[in-house]
Amino acid sequence: LKGFDMRKERGFSLAEIVVTLMIIGVIAAMTLPSLRQTAEEREKVAQVKKAYSILTQATERAEQDNGPIKTWDSSKLNEIYKPYFNIAQECPPGKGCFTEGNRLYPNNTKDTNYDVSGILLADGISIKINSGLGSKESYGISPDDITNAKGMFYVDINGPKPRNKWGEDVFLFVLVKDKGVLPSGYYDESKCITTYGCAAYVLREGKLQNYKDKPKKPDEGSGQDDKN
Repeated sequence: LKGFDMRKERGFSLAEIVVTLMIIGVIAAMTLPSLRQTAEEREKVAQVKKAYSILTQATERAEQDNGPIKTWDSSKLNEIYKPYFNIAQECPPGKGCFTEGNRLYPNNTKDTNYDVSGILLADGISIKINSGLGSKESYGISPDDITNAKGMFYVDINGPKPRNKWGEDVFLFVLVKDKGVLPSGYYDESKCITTYGCAAYVLREGKLQNYKDKPKKPDEGSGQDDKN
């Protein structure tokens, strides 16, 4: 045809298409793991928030029926809380409401002080209620709240499924009279960032905490402590 130049209408060569596809493949290989990790992290953060909500709502209902927390018998916390949880399974010591085997601390060292007894909720969250405080200096709560604590909750946001790591899918909350349920690390993250993980950080920042991050200390402010 007149005025039609075949050279100007030439399409991509096979080699050019192959190179383009290779570039797209490399970019996808680099970005997809990050996108997948972000989606998994969002899901874990949502589960931490849900677990905290379950504990606080159960505590409020328990106070309505049993009086203020300060009047509760710490040795009977399991009996007090059970009516307010949607329990799918109760697990005696050695059975599987939590992943069997050692937990991991945030720095990947093993936590050998481990008991898999507890309760498994219908939504897949596992909870173990303790009347004692154990290694209380590692929870990142204030000295006053350590004194006034009635017990604590070990929470695995995906129940008996792995990965079973503090600060990633296992978190700690403390029950304090006159304050209710408080997340670990609300007062001093330097105490829990490498031990039990800081649930307060996840609730506040909306992401999981890297144990290598600079932890927030009391003199830098703590929203939870100021709020109570």
